[in-house]
Amino acid sequence: MNKRTAPKIRNSVFMLFSLAIVTLMVPLRSYAADPTGVGGSNYAWYQIDQAVLNSNSNQNCRESFGIIANYHQPNVRATVRRQLRAMYENGQRRLRVPIYHATDLSTGTVLRSTGGNLQAQARESLANFLADISAAGFEEILVGFFPISRSSPKNWQSYDSVAMQENWNLIRNLRPIIVGANMDYKIDLRNEGAAASTQPIDRRYASDIWSLYNAAFGKQDTVGFSVATGSVAENSSSDLSVIGNLAADRYRVMSQVYAETGYGPPAVWDFHAYQFLDLKLSRVEAAMTAAGDSSDIIIGETFYQDPNTLSAIRSLRINRNIRAVYAWPVTPARGCDGHVDIVFPLQYLYSPDFVAQPQPQPQPQPQPQLEVADQPAVIVMPLAPVTPAARPIPACSSIAADTDGDGWGWENNASCRVVSAVSGAAEVSSPSASQSPGSSVLNSAVPTCALSTSDPDGDGWGWENNATCRVSSAAVGSISVSTIPVDPGLVPLCVLSTSDPDGDGWGWENNASCRVR
Repeated sequence: MNKRTAPKIRNSVFMLFSLAIVTLMVPLRSYAADPTGVGGSNYAWYQIDQAVLNSNSNQNCRESFGIIANYHQPNVRATVRRQLRAMYENGQRRLRVPIYHATDLSTGTVLRSTGGNLQAQARESLANFLADISAAGFEEILVGFFPISRSSPKNWQSYDSVAMQENWNLIRNLRPIIVGANMDYKIDLRNEGAAASTQPIDRRYASDIWSLYNAAFGKQDTVGFSVATGSVAENSSSDLSVIGNLAADRYRVMSQVYAETGYGPPAVWDFHAYQFLDLKLSRVEAAMTAAGDSSDIIIGETFYQDPNTLSAIRSLRINRNIRAVYAWPVTPARGCDGHVDIVFPLQYLYSPDFVAQPQPQPQPQPQPQLEVADQPAVIVMPLAPVTPAARPIPACSSIAADTDGDGWGWENNASCRVVSAVSGAAEVSSPSASQSPGSSVLNSAVPTCALSTSDPDGDGWGWENNATCRVSSAAVGSISVSTIPVDPGLVPLCVLSTSDPDGDGWGWENNASCRVR
């Protein structure tokens, strides 16, 4: 090598080295945050107390209706099986199954875990519930452990090694039941158990459980500890620049915890976000990217059926996949005590199909006369549809909204017009004979009714969760008012006489069917 060529070689090597560094600094992939898989719901309750919801009393309306705690009770398993079928037919493919437990407490939701195991009846109920989920066709479950009361580290004044060991024994004892469901699964070792830098007890608990679990089973079937992405103080702050700081802090703390155990982090992280989802997950994304972490994530909790949440998810640009989104059965209205205000999570907004083709947004609703400030109002169906001359009539999202074939339908508590997409023009058209409730033309677009009482006139079409639904093909034409089975646990009494405008004994209140006294 002569002296004149040596500098050229050195420069070339330097340029290649610099290019490699720049390449490593640039994200290798960048995605819009469309979920890569079809998610589903957090499914822990088969009913809520409709009277409490209607009363606007800010009381808990879910506690008596826990699925696992009541699965052995008459009609509960049959109800859950019907709901599972309806959820699956409406497009859900994954479920998150919460297990609420405490060493010193037993309720209609919370399971007693004294000694590190559930009672025999509860274990049998859990096994049957998971078996029914599998039989309904769901692809995956995410089972979350929800320790509360004395079993929860957040209630310990100092570190409680005995309670930690009891919780670990429960995880170890229930894992064979989860595995035995014979379907894909992941385990959340403690719901929202990811510690912040100000939570030393939670940090130690996570370290101990993570070490024990990895030593026994490895980490391929767990999301570790799900991450709450905010706090009451942060969510209420007028300074939006702080939104997401706590989420990023918890991610960094848990990364340290996982590293210190010697086992490293889980393959996928589970983040929970409601308000300010886009701001919070953007902070998390920045923290993960800065750490060189390319792990996929799950959104394990968010609002049910909320278009604003969908828009927030779609606005994200991230360097990883969102595997799935799991809705929690609460709306932004946060009825009851703010934790659950949905009878059960029938519909699902956050699948890839919905992201690619978002559904029409509901029209603004008139303010009910009985509305109480800051509380969910009782929605009363008008006595007659608004006439076309009164105000512009939106297009129906589905031809199924027009049950009598007159070209007009009813959706989102308002009249709508059936639209035929011919040469791009909007024109009123009537359903054809082939577009019956059981026909394949409508099956892919219209969800299946979960309750037979949603179709009081027996025409094969019903109304649930603020949307048109269809009675399953086997039941079309076979339901009449006189033969509808009325389960008082499923169909609440109407509060207002105006809820039954046609006098057939059935009404509509608070986005659900009700029966007149």
